Amino acid sequence: MVVNGKGQSKVPSRKTIAEAIQSYLREVHTLRRQRSMERDKWLLDLFASVIGKTYMNEVSRDTLFFSMAYLKNADKSPKTIRCRLSTIETFLKKQGFPKLLLQGDLPRVTKKLAKDCYTEAPIYRSSLPVEFPRAPTSPTTTNVRSGRNFKSTNHPPPFKNLKQRS
Repeated sequence: MVVNGKGQSKVPSRKTIAEAIQSYLREVHTLRRQRSMERDKWLLDLFASVIGKTYMNEVSRDTLFFSMAYLKNADKSPKTIRCRLSTIETFLKKQGFPKLLLQGDLPRVTKKLAKDCYTEAPIYRSSLPVEFPRAPTSPTTTNVRSGRNFKSTNHPPPFKNLKQRS
């Protein structure tokens, strides 16, 4: 707020979108890497140029839908549109705006299934039995827990200290 010489407050000062972007980028620069800051700067500058508004209090839900339509007309995928609008919403949240987009407003992202990714040759090769090299066996092996020697059989070494539950 702007205060005049008599200590009375005037109408709150209007923050321009450019000032808000600069303050947000300073914050992002201290928290994230340079590349992230550059990506956010590019996206927010694009947002500001697309919406054609000057002040932050002019931004509304319709403004976000306008930018979503711009991205859709630029042939961006639904996932790209969703990610970019999420970044713009984060920017607006840091500027004190409530959440403007509702849950069903963002485009849905669906995963594409791979078609015909295998041919018969790799499937045939993978179905063949695989022979792994065997570890050398010795007639006696040391029991790690007790340090005693026992004959190598298919049975595990005996454990005397185990109590049976009744």
